[in-house]
Amino acid sequence: MANNVIFPLELLNRPVAERLAYFENFTVAHPKLREVYEVLMRTISEPAGASFIFVYGASGVGKTTLRKRVEQKLLEKALSDLETDRGRMPVVGVEAVAPESRNFNWKDYYTRSLFALEEPLIDYKFDYGVRGIYRDSLGQLVVESKVVAPALRRALESTLRHRRPDVFFIDEGQHLAKMSSGQKLQDQLDCLKSLANMTGILHCLLGTYELLTFRT
Repeated sequence: MANNVIFPLELLNRPVAERLAYFENFTVAHPKLREVYEVLMRTISEPAGASFIFVYGASGVGKTTLRKRVEQKLLEKALSDLETDRGRMPVVGVEAVAPESRNFNWKDYYTRSLFALEEPLIDYKFDYGVRGIYRDSLGQLVVESKVVAPALRRALESTLRHRRPDVFFIDEGQHLAKMSSGQKLQDQLDCLKSLANMTGILHCLLGTYELLTFRT
C-alpha cells in the first residue's frame, strides 16, 4: 500500500498487456505536489492583490498534472454558478509556444488565448468588437492574419473581463523570456502584468527553473 492506495491483487491474474496498462496509467501524488496543490488552491481563492503565481520545477516533475488537478477542482466548485452564468469560464489555460526565432511572438500568444477562451455554446458567444475577429456561419472563431497585436490584445482584455476566470494558466511560461537583443526581460513581464492588472485576472505561470529570472 502506498499513499493509501491498495494494489488490486486480482490484477495479477489479468493478461500482461492489461497489467502494463494499469501501471502506465497509475499515478501517485508526491507529498510535495500535494503541498503545492494546497498552496496553489488557497492562493487562487485568496490572491491578496497578487497578479502572478509562479510554479516552477524540473521537466517531468508533474507541473502539468498539477495544473489539470487544479482545473478539475475549480470547475467542480463553479458548477452551481455556471447554471446561471453560462458565459463564465472558471479556469483557462494556454501554452506559451517557444518562438522559432529568439523573439517571443505576442501576436500568436494573444490569438491562442482568444481561442482558449472560446466555448461551444453559441448562444453565449462574445462579440469581440474588433474588425477581423468574428465567427463564421458555424459559430467558429475566426482571426484574420491582418489583425495586429494591439487589436488582439484589446480583444483579449475584453474577453477576460467577460469570461472572468479564477485563474489564467500559462504553461511553459519560461518561453516568455525569449527575446531579441536590446529588449529587457522586465518589458516582457510588464506586458503580462498590465494585462493581469487591467482585467483583474490572476495569471499563473508554470515552467522550468528559468522562471526564476522573472521572479527576481
